[in-house]
Amino acid sequence: MTDLPDMSLTLDVTVTGTVDASGNVSVSAIYSQAGSNPVSSNVVDSSGDIDLNNMAYDSSSYNVDTDITVNLSGQITDTNGNSVNFSFPQQAAQAVTITRDGGGNSDINALPGNSLMQVIIDDNDDDGAAYSYCLSLWVETAPPDGQLVALDPRIVNR
Repeated sequence: MTDLPDMSLTLDVTVTGTVDASGNVSVSAIYSQAGSNPVSSNVVDSSGDIDLNNMAYDSSSYNVDTDITVNLSGQITDTNGNSVNFSFPQQAAQAVTITRDGGGNSDINALPGNSLMQVIIDDNDDDGAAYSYCLSLWVETAPPDGQLVALDPRIVNR
């Protein structure tokens, strides 16, 4: 481990969705790269796949680890067109599930962000493997009840 800072990536996730009269939730998401340090392009695609090989890594300025900040926004409505509250779950570990493609352990963890609309994926793994990550939303279907709803993009590690 070096004293150099981690690289960083900011990912915006914009959801649209509906809750039907029975409380069933249907959600889709658009993913976009909002920024990175160092400045890098084509790291995130619109389906949410992240390829950390596209980070402009400079070993004299950064260590190989990447902190990924995920910001949530958008709108979910009920059958009457009213907005339905949603966020990441209160526990960051419930907001992001990370599994290594093909099995095995990873050193990638979910951390709380500045609000329930943000979560941080702390990627301290530099094994070059691909990982699947699943973001989960908490959708308030009938206060105080709600549902966890999964979104499912991938991470390709550096």
